Amino acid sequence: MHIERAIPDRPWWVGAGGDLLRAACGSGYISDDELRSIAADNNSAIFLAHETSGLLGISLVAVADAGVRAQLTRSLAALGIAEDLTGDETVGWLRAGVVAPAARGRGIGDRGVKAGLDFLGQKRCRTAYAVSWISGLGQQSDGLLARNGFGALGVIPDYWSGVLDYQGDCAVCGKPCHCAAIVMRRNINVEISVPDD
Repeated sequence: MHIERAIPDRPWWVGAGGDLLRAACGSGYISDDELRSIAADNNSAIFLAHETSGLLGISLVAVADAGVRAQLTRSLAALGIAEDLTGDETVGWLRAGVVAPAARGRGIGDRGVKAGLDFLGQKRCRTAYAVSWISGLGQQSDGLLARNGFGALGVIPDYWSGVLDYQGDCAVCGKPCHCAAIVMRRNINVEISVPDD
């Protein structure tokens, strides 16, 4: 099995990656054009787990832009945490990670999270956030994230449509999604090298 960063010029993965994300998260979760855009953005990365048989898993990470920072600030406020993430600190966001059902239990999700954290560290992010969807499908990511140093800040009921105003289809409850989510955070140790004078 190989883990590699998606390259926009070699889009073999786009259809399979989009299908994997939409099957797990709902039909309206992400378009193939959005995936191409994320792969081409210098502040985002898509990590692919694959074998000759095809794509096994996909992870999306990014340096949080102003919209994501505002979303995370709203999420924290819903938990009673008064923290404004709209300032200058570089914040990372683990947007999504999905492993094909037949490939689960092989460490693919773990390797995707580690690759994403490494990318965010290289981008000088000091903190990373993730949201673990509580779907009842047995594919929740909070345990995986906890094993990778994330701590739970709290559970938000009706997170997707209540906090995010996400109106897309949910693989569990339809449209709009009323599932809960666990907001998680971890610090990233970034070593900053100072050039010698």
